[in-house]
Amino acid sequence: MARHAGSSRRRPWLVAIALTVLIIGLVAVAISLPRVYTVVSVSDGSPQKTGTAVSTPNAGGSTMVALKNLAKPSPSDLQLPAVAPAVPTNISFTVFDTGARKRVSVSDEVVPLSVSQHSDGTWDRVLPSEASLHALTQAAWWQNGLSNEPGSPSRGTTYVYGHSCKNHEEPSWLRCAFDEVSFLHSGDKVTVTTPNGVLTYQVTQNPVQIPKTGNGQLAGSTSVYRAQVNRLVLITCGYAKDPASGTYNSPYNWVVQLMLVQAKEVGR
Repeated sequence: MARHAGSSRRRPWLVAIALTVLIIGLVAVAISLPRVYTVVSVSDGSPQKTGTAVSTPNAGGSTMVALKNLAKPSPSDLQLPAVAPAVPTNISFTVFDTGARKRVSVSDEVVPLSVSQHSDGTWDRVLPSEASLHALTQAAWWQNGLSNEPGSPSRGTTYVYGHSCKNHEEPSWLRCAFDEVSFLHSGDKVTVTTPNGVLTYQVTQNPVQIPKTGNGQLAGSTSVYRAQVNRLVLITCGYAKDPASGTYNSPYNWVVQLMLVQAKEVGR
């Protein structure tokens, strides 16, 4: 009986030792497991990037960190320097055509253009001036209605139109303001200059073809004609060859949508 009582008194010590060993084991496992957390990476002059970081101790005792699902925020999420809205004076960008040839587009003149809205809510077809060869090189900024002056932030979408002479029966030497717009791709940058600063926009999707008449025509497109702060829309003609006559006509428009990603005020 006495021996049995002594064993009972020693049992709590054994339990304590077992618990200590268990706790130490759990801590060791927890330390060795990868740690997952959110990380923000910032580089000079570029937008912040957010994603998931996984840190794993290696054999040398140091920690290795791998970034997963790293992605830039939407352009609409960026905090940009203030540039007061103003009339655009210059639009420029660089693209590569289907032959991998570098093409630079610079519209040194941007002229104002007024557009009327119909009772059914659709807008007039926009036709920049064709009065002269010089007029074909001018971009036209829609100055009323849904369109707004570009700025950071702007009061809404800025719409700019321009002629295209590509795939048209015109002399090869003829240049139009938006010949290169259809070569833009998602991620490309377009620079708009105003008296108040320089604004850089990024293409959010590849150019789309929208018919000028009939079902789904541009005049009634709610995906194009809608109010959105810091948005830029470029519109130009697209051409198709008539198989019967062999001549070119323009049954659709090329439309490119962009969002503001950089802004620099004059003198800064």
